[in-house]
Amino acid sequence: MKILILVHSATGHTLFVANELKMALQAKKHVVDLTPIVASDEKTQNESLISLSPLPTCAPYDLVLIGAPVRAFSATPAIKKALKQLEGIHGKNCILFTTEQLPLNFMGGNQAIKKMKNALLEKGALVVDSSIIHWNSPSKADAINAFINAVVQGYAYE
Repeated sequence: MKILILVHSATGHTLFVANELKMALQAKKHVVDLTPIVASDEKTQNESLISLSPLPTCAPYDLVLIGAPVRAFSATPAIKKALKQLEGIHGKNCILFTTEQLPLNFMGGNQAIKKMKNALLEKGALVVDSSIIHWNSPSKADAINAFINAVVQGYAYE
C-alpha cells in the first residue's frame, strides 16, 4: 500500500507521532511518504497571511493520514489552509490525528478534528478514522501505540 502522511507540527509532538506511524507502516512493508507542512508564520491566526511549503498531490496514494496540533481550541490556521489546497484527495480514505496539551477531547481536539474532517469532506475525501492524543497525559505512550496499531491493523492492507 502507498501511504502519505501529511503533518503540521509546531512543537515537534505531532511530528513525533507521524514518525512513529511511518516506522510502523514501513515495518509492514508499506511505502510511506511523510511530508511536513511548514507555515511561514506559526503565530498568526489569520490563514490568509500564511504561505505553506509545497504540498504533494494525494492522487498516487491509497491512504492519506493527516496530523496537526490543536491551537486556540481548534485546528491550526496552517492545517486549515493546507486542507483547502490539497489536490487529488477526492475519493481517498483519510485518517486524522491531533495532539493537544489539554487533558480532555472537548478542550480543542474534537473541534480540530471536526474542522479538518469537514474540509476534507468538502473535497470528496472519505474520513475513516481519527484520534486525539493528549500530550500531557500519563497514558500518552499507550494512546500513541493504540492509534498506530489501529491504523496498521485496521486500514493499512497489504
